[in-house]
Amino acid sequence: MRTFFAVLIATWFGSGFIPRIPKVTTRGFAGTWGSLAALPLCICTLWLCHQLPLLDGWMLYASIVGSVMLLGAWSLEPAMAWLSGWLVRHRQRDRKMFHDQYEVVIDEVFGMLISCAPLYFLPDVPLWLGLGLSFLCFRIFDGTKPWPVRYFDQQKSPLSIIWDDGVAGLMAAAVVTIILQVFF
Repeated sequence: MRTFFAVLIATWFGSGFIPRIPKVTTRGFAGTWGSLAALPLCICTLWLCHQLPLLDGWMLYASIVGSVMLLGAWSLEPAMAWLSGWLVRHRQRDRKMFHDQYEVVIDEVFGMLISCAPLYFLPDVPLWLGLGLSFLCFRIFDGTKPWPVRYFDQQKSPLSIIWDDGVAGLMAAAVVTIILQVFF
C-alpha cells in the first residue's frame, strides 16, 4: 500500500506517465506535464493563502511548499524502486535507481510552487499572466539546468532530485519578481 501511494505522489497522480508528444521531443516530456499538473495546486494554494492575513497566508504557503518537499522525499525511494522494475519490464533494461526518472514529477510540483511564490505578494497581477510567466521561467531553468541547478542535478540522491527543481524554482521566482515589478 505504501508503494502505491508513493508512486501516486511521486508521479503526481500519474501525470508523469503521460507520453511525450511525437516529433516534438526526443526525450521524455514528463517534466512539462508535471509542471502543468502542478498548476491546479498552485492556483488553490494562492487562492487559499489570499484568504488569510498577509503573514498567516505566507506561513501557510511555506507550509504547503514544505509539505510537498517532505512528501516528495518520502515517496521517492519506494516509487523509484517500483519504477525501476516497471521500466525494466516495459521499456528499458538498465535504469539506475536514483537517476531522475522521467516519470517522477513531484520535484516539478515543488519547483512550480516555489516559482509561483511571488504571485502571493503581487495580487494585482492577472493570475493567468503570473502563472504563465512562472511556468515558462521554471521550465527554462529546469530544462537548461544552469549552475547551481546543474550541481544538484549531478548529485544522485533522492533529495538532490527534489532540490535541483527547488533551485530552478527559486531562480524562476527571482526572474518573475523582477519582470512583474518592472511591468506592474
